[in-house]
Amino acid sequence: MGYRFVLRKLTYPSQVRPGGLLAFTSWWENKGVAPCYRRFRLALRLENPQHNLTLIADADLRSWLPGDNLCDSTVAIPADAFAGQYDLAVGILDERIDEPRVKIAVEGRRPHRVYFAASAGPNLPTTARGFRLSDSERIVR
Repeated sequence: MGYRFVLRKLTYPSQVRPGGLLAFTSWWENKGVAPCYRRFRLALRLENPQHNLTLIADADLRSWLPGDNLCDSTVAIPADAFAGQYDLAVGILDERIDEPRVKIAVEGRRPHRVYFAASAGPNLPTTARGFRLSDSERIVR
């Protein structure tokens, strides 16, 4: 394996409405000596005790050469998603199934190679129909 992905920074909005788009910017470093040759998928995961949403980003990790790589993308929030407080996690999924396959070189690994990115902020009332995410800029060291 000639690649080693390190998440350096992840920026995203503090609130997203169901049916809307969650735009994010991420800075990755490939500390390896080659790109990844498999069609792995970058995913954001919104999690709370009641609900989980796995959202696949439009990113071609095969183009992430050794060194710095920026990924600006958006993921669609389903219109029927539940409002509330969510944690944000990031993972690199298998090309065929929605299971993380790549270890990311950051702290905060959760079970099954999904990585904690940000803690949720205060809960929004259900009538607001929005997601509240705090720490809109996370710098990973």
